Amino acid sequence: MIPRLSYLPAYIQGVISHFKHAIPSIHLGNPLKPNQVWFDHEGIPLKWHYPVGVLFDLFFTESNQQKPRCPWKLGVHFHSFPNRTVLPLENEKSIESHFMQSLKQSTFARLGSSKLIMRMSEAQQRQMWQSVVQRSGAKFNEAIKELYDTNTADSPIPVRLLFGNAPFVQLRVLPEEHGTLQKLLCWAWNGSSTDAGNVDNVMIHGVLVPTSLAVALVYRYFAYPDGFLYIVVGRLQEE
Repeated sequence: MIPRLSYLPAYIQGVISHFKHAIPSIHLGNPLKPNQVWFDHEGIPLKWHYPVGVLFDLFFTESNQQKPRCPWKLGVHFHSFPNRTVLPLENEKSIESHFMQSLKQSTFARLGSSKLIMRMSEAQQRQMWQSVVQRSGAKFNEAIKELYDTNTADSPIPVRLLFGNAPFVQLRVLPEEHGTLQKLLCWAWNGSSTDAGNVDNVMIHGVLVPTSLAVALVYRYFAYPDGFLYIVVGRLQEE
C-alpha cells in the first residue's frame, strides 16, 4: 500500500518492474524513463506533486460519495505524458526536490525564514525524504524536530486550500485572526474573516472535519510532512 503522506513518482520504478513484460518499449530494448510514466483516475491525470492522500481526498469530495471507494483504482500510462495538465516530471529526483521546496516555503511561512532548511546537509535532506517514502515516522520526527522547536501558539500556519481541479491556494494563516476552519475558509473565499457562509464537505487526511475546529489544533495533528495543512473543500455556499 502507498501511504497518504507519500507521492506517486516515488513508486515509479516498482510500477515499471511490475509491468515490464507488458511495455512494448522495454521489449524493444529501450529503457523506460520515469518521465514517461503517469497515472490517472477515471480518465483524469493525477498531479504527481500532490501527496497521495490529497489526491484521494480531492476525488472523494468531488464525487459526493458518503464513503470513499477502496481500494482506489488508478490507471498507469507509459507514453503521451499530459504536459498541459500535469507538471513535467524530469526524473525521480524531481519529486524529492519539489518536496524540499515545499518544506522551505512552509518553514518560511511559519518562521519568516527558511535558514533551518538551508543549513541542512544534502545527506540530512535525503534522509528526511527517505523517511517519508519508507513511512518511518520516528526518523522523520527526529529530522524535523529543530524546525518546530520555535513554534508557538501564535505562529503563522501554512495552508493549501484545494477546490476541485483548480490549482491550490496557498495561505499564511494567522491563528488570532482566523481561529477556526470556518473563519479561514470564508476569509479565503470572500476576502472576509466573518462567519458568513456555510462550508460543505471539508476533508483533511480522509476525515470529514467540522469547521468549528481551531486551525492551530488541526495543523498540529494533520499537517503533511512538507509542513503544509492541505484542506480539500467540496463546495462553498453563501447564506
